[in-house]
Amino acid sequence: MSGTAITDAGLTHLSALGRLETLNLYGTGVTDAGLVRLETLASLRRLYLWQTATTVDGVERLRSALPDLEADPGSDRAGS
Repeated sequence: MSGTAITDAGLTHLSALGRLETLNLYGTGVTDAGLVRLETLASLRRLYLWQTATTVDGVERLRSALPDLEADPGSDRAGS
């Protein structure tokens, strides 16, 4: 989904993908509100968030919900 026009609302549709393991949201307009919609994806293991509108706090909340998740917020973020 890298570089697409996906929105926070659009992430809701991913909840049907129970086996989704990797998601690349690089260069999208996704925010922390969208990350909340990913909390039900128990199989999600890798998430790429470079150049999104997410915050360190939002990523940490998602990591709390999905302890096996490796979320990469990008090197341009504090705490990454």
